[in-house]
Amino acid sequence: MSGLSKAHYTLLAVRFASESNVQALTSHVAALRDALNAELLLRIVLTYLPESVEPPNYIPLIQILAGISQPSANKRVSFDSSAVKGLSDSQASKNARKIHLLPLKHPEYPPDGPSDHVSQFIYHRAHRIEEEAGLLALVPQLVSPFLERSEFLRTWLISSVLPLLRIGYEYYPQSSSPPSLQSFENLDRADGVNVLMSKAATTKDEEAVDKEGSGTAGRDLRGVVAPWMVGDSARKRRKLDPEARSHSIPVVERVRRLSVDIPIQEQNDDKHGWEYAFQWLVDTAAKNFTLVTEAIEDWDGPGDADFGGYDGGKPYLVESVEMQLSQRYGQAAMASVYVVEANTSETIEDAHRILVRLAGLFNFATPSSLMTSVEMLPRPDRLHSALSSPPQSALQPNSLLRDGHPLTTMTAETYVLLQMFVYSAFQFARLGSSISVVNVAKLRFYATDDEQLSMFRRIMHGLTSGSRKDEYQWDTIRTTLIWLWGWGVDLEEAEEAAGIFGKIQRDVIERELLKAFISSSCYDLAIRTFLSESPSGGSLSRDEVEAVIIASVLHSYDNASNGNRTRGGMKKAYDILAAFRPHFVGSSALKCLDALLAATHALSFYSLTLQHGVPFQPVNIRVSNDPISLIEKVLKQNPRSYTKLDDLISIAQDFVEAGLTEDHDGEEIDYPKDVSFLDLPRKKAEAESRVVGMAIDASLAEDDFETAYSYIANRFQPPDPSKPSSLSATTDAEKTAWRSAVAAGKYRSSSLTTPAAILRRLDQRMDLLSRALLLAPPSALPEILNAWRRVEEEMAAQLAREDEAETAWNDRGDRVQSGQSPLPGTFVDPRTVGMELGQPTREVGRLGGGRGGQEAPMGLFDVARGAAAAFNRTAFPLRGSGAGRGSEEALSPRLRDSDLGSPTGESDEGRIRKRDVAYNAATGALASGLGWVLGEFEKNCDSGLTLTAI
Repeated sequence: MSGLSKAHYTLLAVRFASESNVQALTSHVAALRDALNAELLLRIVLTYLPESVEPPNYIPLIQILAGISQPSANKRVSFDSSAVKGLSDSQASKNARKIHLLPLKHPEYPPDGPSDHVSQFIYHRAHRIEEEAGLLALVPQLVSPFLERSEFLRTWLISSVLPLLRIGYEYYPQSSSPPSLQSFENLDRADGVNVLMSKAATTKDEEAVDKEGSGTAGRDLRGVVAPWMVGDSARKRRKLDPEARSHSIPVVERVRRLSVDIPIQEQNDDKHGWEYAFQWLVDTAAKNFTLVTEAIEDWDGPGDADFGGYDGGKPYLVESVEMQLSQRYGQAAMASVYVVEANTSETIEDAHRILVRLAGLFNFATPSSLMTSVEMLPRPDRLHSALSSPPQSALQPNSLLRDGHPLTTMTAETYVLLQMFVYSAFQFARLGSSISVVNVAKLRFYATDDEQLSMFRRIMHGLTSGSRKDEYQWDTIRTTLIWLWGWGVDLEEAEEAAGIFGKIQRDVIERELLKAFISSSCYDLAIRTFLSESPSGGSLSRDEVEAVIIASVLHSYDNASNGNRTRGGMKKAYDILAAFRPHFVGSSALKCLDALLAATHALSFYSLTLQHGVPFQPVNIRVSNDPISLIEKVLKQNPRSYTKLDDLISIAQDFVEAGLTEDHDGEEIDYPKDVSFLDLPRKKAEAESRVVGMAIDASLAEDDFETAYSYIANRFQPPDPSKPSSLSATTDAEKTAWRSAVAAGKYRSSSLTTPAAILRRLDQRMDLLSRALLLAPPSALPEILNAWRRVEEEMAAQLAREDEAETAWNDRGDRVQSGQSPLPGTFVDPRTVGMELGQPTREVGRLGGGRGGQEAPMGLFDVARGAAAAFNRTAFPLRGSGAGRGSEEALSPRLRDSDLGSPTGESDEGRIRKRDVAYNAATGALASGLGWVLGEFEKNCDSGLTLTAI
């Protein structure tokens, strides 16, 4: 090769490189190196050697040029130099000047990178291979032989080339192409984590799972992110270099457009690059908690890295930094649990898996299984400081990784607290009310006692309205809820318990549980738990238990649609009362409920519809201001129901015993009330009198006067004359009695047709009015006397009609007897000869008018005076000689001498009935009625006229 100039050698080296004749270059490198320097040869190789040539073919050449090795002296390879031999020196120089060679230093070569030619060549050559040929897999072959001589190349290979190789060729070969090497190098630290982990967050390909069966996220953190973190220091320095930063901005924006829905994190140049990986865990947990759980289970933290053997066994983190990052990793794992809003069972199981993993990493006691009974769960006795309420912002996602966070800083207390939150969330799910872990924490720290109680009642409602549960299940539920209240921790002198429902008083929780037991018909469990002396019993007093029982009975009662105690809500109320009544023998409240249920059951056998066609329901009794008035509706809507008077009276008296007839004075009073201070006999008597009055009105409305008369005669007794009484004061029973008597006395029936029935009815009406005179107050006398006068007039008219009929009958008989006939040719009936036909037929007890003589008229005022005297209860007793004489004096002269004045026929001795008093007074007045009407003066007062039968 003698006779060739430097230009010839240059052209010859370019020819060898462009023809990929690496062997010729290597064989004649000594001759070429004598004519050309190493930098020029490296630039020729960089520019003209095709990037597809495998690096092992030209690595020896690079090593010779770098002085790492020497060329072999024995190996000679002939090559063709005819292409340059024919060129003169001037022509060769001219052609050499036309050659354009690339610089050894790449535009993106780090400013703080080494200045040796080999490092610059390797860096530039690797970028060329990736950019021009897309053969990034050839880069490790190019760089590996020089790792021992250059830490820069080692760091760059591990942090930049290895992550791209793995995500683009090894881990996700079927996915879209990764970012270019140049753009990837210029990524910010937060962007780099998002780009590297984006494949794990989006891929669903089962082939992405590595050979050991671990998840993709943990593998990527170990094999992609951890290698990338090796260059974190260089990246931080480059970020602080304004010139390097200006070159990297457009590339970063380009990569951001390639990333898939990855938020750009606010960066802090002082923190370690792993902080962005921890933030990625927290952010991803909110969307894909299972992925993060798998990552934490598969990855031990920043110290767990896979560098593919390129690290040479050297640690990339100092021990103190690694320990600090491990603590931060534990905090990120706990924060990822708090950030999840999902309340599924899978979420709770994943949270428990993280707890198990953290226990292994930080040497904590392994948490019990989620299926462990709450009685067997560990008691968190060391939670006093952790139970203090953190600020409201503590559970915000962007603050969970803050240094010194009260809930996520990796300590034994915060770990146990998170453990209790996870167990609590699992127990909530078992109770049918799934809540996420973060919401459990919010319920514990930030909810008020009312909000906690609302949540507790919502859980109880779901339990009671779901499938029926037996006593064992309810006992387990009670144990679980008590554990949720206090976590099994006894905090002495604390204002609230330790558990989720710690702000609720335990008595409130026990009352709700007792209601649930009763609602589910678990009466024996309720008795064992709350009415026995068992150590595991409830904390309620007997009065509190009784109050809950009463409320449960009334709840079932108010929601019943039928009053029959063998069906629906009434049956439930009756069963509750029957189960607990033996344990509260002296309870007046339960006695009231007994009476209420009895009255409602009895009332259910009658048809009853309220206004607007609304059917009757038991609750109508409780909301009514006057429950006894419902009996009046029953009488109106059920024909002849007045005949069941004893049943109706029993219903009304049960209302009294139930305490429903007391006036509330417009104020709300708890029911049932204490009725022990009431005069129940008097109240029941008034209720009876009122119901009798209603039955009398109902019987009259149905034209059943005889029943009404019977009720008045048998149910209403005149007052006892031996007891002093005021003329102006009467009881409610007396008011009902005289008003019913007056109403019946005024009643006129159109169904009577025979004279005897009419006279008998008038007799009964006057008897009723006489009773009214004995019971009514003085202010009612005018009304009663007016009614009396009208009955008198009716009787007088009826007697007049009787007399007229008798007279006509006698006249006809006289004509027949004398042989006179109103018609010519009439023959005399021999059967009537000698018979007295003038005697009329009379009804026993009927009184006739005095045609045989005149009597002094008896005025209405005389009758009124007699009635007023009868009203005086103390001065006018019904029995005794004084009463008999007073009554006899009020009789007409015709009645005084008759045997109708007394039941025994004696005039001065014996007992005179009050109905005879009124009857005789009325008939006496009728006997002289005509004279009274004409206004004649009284005559023959002392003549002693006797009543003769006509």
